[in-house]
Amino acid sequence: MNEKTILIIDDNKDIVENTRIVLETHGYKVYDAPNGEIGLKKVKELKPDLVILDVMMNDLTEGFDVARTLRAKTPPPEYIFAQKIPIIMMTSIHDKFDFHFNKDVGTEWLPVDIFLEKPVKPDILVQKIKECLSFMKPQ
Repeated sequence: MNEKTILIIDDNKDIVENTRIVLETHGYKVYDAPNGEIGLKKVKELKPDLVILDVMMNDLTEGFDVARTLRAKTPPPEYIFAQKIPIIMMTSIHDKFDFHFNKDVGTEWLPVDIFLEKPVKPDILVQKIKECLSFMKPQ
């Protein structure tokens, strides 16, 4: 298997470690960042094959802001390459707030490839990652 790199941007250490164990078991190389600012720096540094992104970190919409930065129609020059990186948003925002936006996935407002509600069963997460990577645009 060609080892793919996955960056998890999430402030919940337990989620990060549990996800890391699952993904490393499936042969993925896993890195993490505790917030959007560090996550964006690591995207530039690592150029991951896929990003798993939480919503609520330093503020309630930080994950949305990160996704919009990476997928902007005219992104900052340092993130042009990142428009091709699949993004899986994995969050528990629906548990805390009455937001429902699954239908908005892939729009300018929510520019991610897949939206998953935490907790996510490991087999479902791996399946979704494989789907994203199989349709990944060549870099």
